Parts: sequence; C-alpha cells; structure tokens
Amino acid sequence: MKKNIKRIETDITQQTKFINAVSKIFKPINMDKKEVTQFWVMDCCNICMIEAKSDLMKDILKPFFDFENTKEKPNINYENQTGHSSKYNSIYLKRIADIFSVFERVKISMAGDYPICFENDHLKIILAPCVTNDED
Repeated sequence: MKKNIKRIETDITQQTKFINAVSKIFKPINMDKKEVTQFWVMDCCNICMIEAKSDLMKDILKPFFDFENTKEKPNINYENQTGHSSKYNSIYLKRIADIFSVFERVKISMAGDYPICFENDHLKIILAPCVTNDED
C-alpha cells in the first residue's frame, strides 16, 4: 500500500481534513450512507465533478454520492487536444488543491477550452473552464 493512502487510511485528522475540503465544493446528500452504484457526483452548479477510484475513497466519500443518481458520467478525452489557454475559477482551484493536500501526488491534465482534470490512484476531479464573453 502506498504511503500517501496509509496516511489518510489510518489518520482521523487527515480524513477530517480531507472531508472538510471536499465539503467546501460538494454537499453531503447521503448521510445514511445508503448503497450507491455510481461513485461520482457533480457540484450543484455542474462546474466540478469528483469521482472515487479506490475502495477507501468510495467509503470515505459515500455521504457525498447520490444513491438515486441516474445521470451519465461525463467522458472527457484529453488525447489529441491542442494546447490553448483556459480560465478556471480560482476559488475552485484552491479548494481542489486542499482536497489533494492529503496525498503526495496528483496528475493534472488540461487542454484548451476543456475541463481540467486532477487525478491520482484514488480520486478524479474535473473542473469546467470559466465561460466568459470577454477576452481578458
């Protein structure tokens, strides 16, 4: 087992820090921890998505998953995308950084006018770019 997951797996302080960071973007809706079949959820504004990849994250994040979810998970492919600039909400970026702060590594994938993806072995978070009419 990797060092970074051991830390959150055994350290209640790290789990609490992680859950508090997640709850700044995603609201708990399944406090009874009912069984879920889809281990991802979008925030209320459809700007940010979190997906649990490991069993530990599926368990820790269960209160955030909608047990009645019937939506189809977005499928985003970053291959063959040209590099352009995109703008992302800095508040979301800080909150996502806080979520990943309990882990040692995170892979970041981005492409022009495409959502940015933060991912490791346990989590995947996708953030949509800001859409504005101006060019600044």
